[in-house]
Formats: sequence, C-alpha cells, structure tokens
Amino acid sequence: MPDPYETATYYDAEDAEAYVHETPESAIEAYLDMYMTPGCDAAKVIAECGQITVLAHRRRDVTDGWVRNQARALTESLIEAWGEEFGNTDGSTFDEFTDAQVTKAEEDLVPWIRETIGHAVVWQCEKVAERTYSADEVLAMMRVSRPEWFEKEGGNK
Repeated sequence: MPDPYETATYYDAEDAEAYVHETPESAIEAYLDMYMTPGCDAAKVIAECGQITVLAHRRRDVTDGWVRNQARALTESLIEAWGEEFGNTDGSTFDEFTDAQVTKAEEDLVPWIRETIGHAVVWQCEKVAERTYSADEVLAMMRVSRPEWFEKEGGNK
C-alpha cells in the first residue's frame, strides 16, 4: 500500500486555506520565505526555525453513497415537479410511480451523475498524513531546492 504522505496531492507547513504546494519542499520553502530577508544567513534562519512539520492533503473522494443520495434527490425532485405540472390534482403523484420504477430511475441516474461530476475538480481536501523534518533535514533539502539562498554576494558559497 502506498505511503499516504508520498502520494498526497498538496502539502503545507502550516494550516492552509488554499492548497498550492505540490511537494513538501515547496511547502517548506514558502514557510521559510516568511522568515527570509535580503542578505540573511539562510542556514541560520533554518536553524532558528528548528523542526518543521509538513501536512499532506489529498482531494476528497466522491463516494458512491453521495452519488446515490444525489440520484435519490433528483428522482424525488423530478417526481414532485411532474406532479405539480402534470400530475393528479389530488396530490397523489408518488402513487403513480411504483417502487421499482423509482429505484430504476435512481440506478439509471448514477452513471450519469458520475460522468457529469467527472468533468469537475474536487477542491475539498483532507489531511492524510504529516511528517516532521529536523532543521538538518530542512537544511539539506533547501540546499538542493533553493541553492541561491546559500550563495553569498559575489557568487561565493
């Protein structure tokens, strides 16, 4: 079974209101960037920040239960609208449809709902894991992903 942390969709080093970081390194960079100033000693900033916890998030799944509930709601709405527009004046619209017909209508809607929502993007995410990196691990990561942070003026390291 794959590691949920490694297969997450988004990462953040603080509670996110918008998920934008697709790698742990990017999340850590953004977190550290809040503390970086022009000409600062990046290694010192990282040491002062200490360990950093990165939260891993993935998009929520659209469950079969949710899809079936939508099919049920659409069927009920359709039957109600039918009754208001074309039904018997005594209000017995639901009596015009058998349980089997209602169930079949719901089942027929499920693939259509799945296909329709398949064109949309799920934006809600859920936390699936977290990992805490030591200052030494963060330093090693940033030396690879952000080497310019460690260059002294004049190009010397």
